[in-house]
Amino acid sequence: MADIKLKYQSATQGLNVAGFNSLAGATYVESDAVDNQSDLFIDVMVEVTVADIVEAGNKQLVVYALDSVDGTNYSDYQSTNPQGMRLLGVVPMNGTGPWRSAMMSLASAFGGVVPPKWKVVVYNDNSTTALAGSGNSVQYRGIHYQSV
Repeated sequence: MADIKLKYQSATQGLNVAGFNSLAGATYVESDAVDNQSDLFIDVMVEVTVADIVEAGNKQLVVYALDSVDGTNYSDYQSTNPQGMRLLGVVPMNGTGPWRSAMMSLASAFGGVVPPKWKVVVYNDNSTTALAGSGNSVQYRGIHYQSV
């Protein structure tokens, strides 16, 4: 009888988040969409890296996820109403950077299932301080089951 084990995607994938570099304080930015209909990942681990800045205010980034069934209509969010998003995690920015988040599970944010299409949203909860102009990134790595 075969054992079922986790199999990680062979390489980490960069996720394009236009405007992430130099993101102003108290501002949201969202990534390009990722289509899971062909990859069929059972989970996706997301990691955020932030270059060194002079932090202020709450000294953190808040990372959310958006989902879509059709790839056109995503769960709603507004800067005054983030309840339409799912919390992935927080990147604390205390002391000297760069800072890297813990791996954040996309499936956990959506009740154990990766949506057909998804995006990541980053909120700079760092008062009025903008992020560095380069060196900020979002990466992910998908997970499948495999029979061994």
